[in-house]
Amino acid sequence: MKILVTGASGFIGRHLIAVLDQAGHQLVLPLRGSQSYLAGAGTQLPCVQIADMTDEQAWLQVLEGVEVVVHLAGRAHVLSENNVDPAPLFHAANVELPLRIARLAASAGVRHFVFVSSIGVMGAARAQPFRSDDIPQPRELYAQSKWAAEQALQSMCRQTTMSLCIVRPPLVYGPAAPGNFGKLLKLAALPLPLPLGAIDNQRSFVSVQNLADLLRCCCEHPAAAGQTFLVSDGEDISTSALLRQLRQLQGKPAWLIPVPLRWLRWLCRVSGRQQLQEKLLDSLQVDQTHTCQTLAWQPPWSLQQSLKAAVATT
Repeated sequence: MKILVTGASGFIGRHLIAVLDQAGHQLVLPLRGSQSYLAGAGTQLPCVQIADMTDEQAWLQVLEGVEVVVHLAGRAHVLSENNVDPAPLFHAANVELPLRIARLAASAGVRHFVFVSSIGVMGAARAQPFRSDDIPQPRELYAQSKWAAEQALQSMCRQTTMSLCIVRPPLVYGPAAPGNFGKLLKLAALPLPLPLGAIDNQRSFVSVQNLADLLRCCCEHPAAAGQTFLVSDGEDISTSALLRQLRQLQGKPAWLIPVPLRWLRWLCRVSGRQQLQEKLLDSLQVDQTHTCQTLAWQPPWSLQQSLKAAVATT
């Protein structure tokens, strides 16, 4: 199968192209930079240079013969936002770009489009696990842009013969992971006690290995058409238990002091760190029953295997 992957040079993209290459698929990897090859499955995969991502003729040439597009490219969470109004940047990268590529893909005869969204579309945190049929309640700009893209893509695909599959992952981690998981690894590596031993929440995560395998399945399985999937490792864990495991894998003592949660919540509130409270203290679980049943899929990597692989590269 001929599969085009946007964002192939990114964290998720590099793992996905290795999985797709090992599965025997022919890959088309459009890049705007000067790279001619990307590493995948222990080999070098050729890239296609697109100097201008708005060049429709260049895209139509690249899309010739492609059966499936996996769209990973976009503007991710920005941990230190310097723009006065980042909303237009999120809209351009996360809504306009995938919609433009999807329209061109449909006109080029691509039969299936896989869009990687975010669990943030469902909301920030809640006591009960999120399900794929829950009403979306995005709060952050990033999640709002992903939800807008989902709606625009669904509307566009209904007018074409191209099917759409949406995947909403929670925090994605793995070797050399950026973002919040990288911060957690640095926090666990500190040679200091941490006041996080009393956190009893439940969080769903997904390793980049498991996400890449699910995306492969979404490309190959006919039942993926028209579906929205949630995904996780299938093993939820508290923040305190996660930090204990990370420190153990790093060969360090746990050193987690059970400071009462009400004190931690008060500290987050008075310091204006509401998002930190949600990510460290609150629960966010994913019910992936629909995903596993529809695709006859199970995460190939356990949580322990994935954490070990992530820590081994630091």
